[in-house]
Amino acid sequence: MQKTMQFESIFEVFDTVRFSDEQPVTPLGELFSYCPPLSPESLHYHNFLEIGYCEYGSGVFVVDGELIPFSGKCASIIYEGQTHIAQSISPEKSLWHFLYIDPERLYSRHNTWGLSPLDKQQSGRYTFKNLVGYEESPELYELVRLIHSESAANAQNALEIIRGLVYALLMCHDRMSVLKRSDYPVKRRKHLNEIADTINYINMKYAQEISIGTLTGVSRMSKANLQRKFLSVTGMSPIHYLHYMRVNRAAVMLLNDKHPIAAIAMEVGYGSLSSFNRHFLKLFHVAPSVWRKSRRQGS
Repeated sequence: MQKTMQFESIFEVFDTVRFSDEQPVTPLGELFSYCPPLSPESLHYHNFLEIGYCEYGSGVFVVDGELIPFSGKCASIIYEGQTHIAQSISPEKSLWHFLYIDPERLYSRHNTWGLSPLDKQQSGRYTFKNLVGYEESPELYELVRLIHSESAANAQNALEIIRGLVYALLMCHDRMSVLKRSDYPVKRRKHLNEIADTINYINMKYAQEISIGTLTGVSRMSKANLQRKFLSVTGMSPIHYLHYMRVNRAAVMLLNDKHPIAAIAMEVGYGSLSSFNRHFLKLFHVAPSVWRKSRRQGS
């Protein structure tokens, strides 16, 4: 059975994965390593479960329109149908390991023990974190790492052990889930599909000059319609979302003391330091220099 990653031609195919009853996880017998690039790439989605862990480095994930910065050790859990992409920020790229899992095949002919989290993304009834830092949950991070280790070693009874570990992982992740209002997920998913190409465009071109006119052209919607759907999905207007993307990326770059603040401002798309400072202050409620200093003292 071949599972692909396509999304109504809006998102690029990132990979093609083959599963079987004998191999419901891949890669089996090796540890897949990946260094997300510095340049933005197109969003994609899977029709299977993806788990990963980061050993070092910093960057951002974009998952269903949400920008999630990461730095250092963390784990990712991406459910079926979630649009996403990872990007490094610092010149020293982050190091990730990813594993793909077909839950239906992994648990075929086996008691799933009422594994309701497997239906989490299909039902869309939950809010949950796709990235979890090591400090927040060392147990979840270690479960992800152990699953990768078992899959890479592919020793005797590996799949039986992986079944148990994946079950424990999803139950652990389920603790972090919150039930949503019944009508919200369906409407949000519909609107996300409708503005997916615009979100993808912002993710790819955020450092360039982008106007609301540019975004209405990309979306083929009126300004009012685009604003309404962006508010439904992201809680902000399209232009606010653009600044949100820029400033969060800048915040990750500020973790590196070698990058001058003015250079970071230019790199994420601001023509002046004053404009960058204003938008950063609006989002983080402190100046970039103060934010950098506070993170340095906290490390």
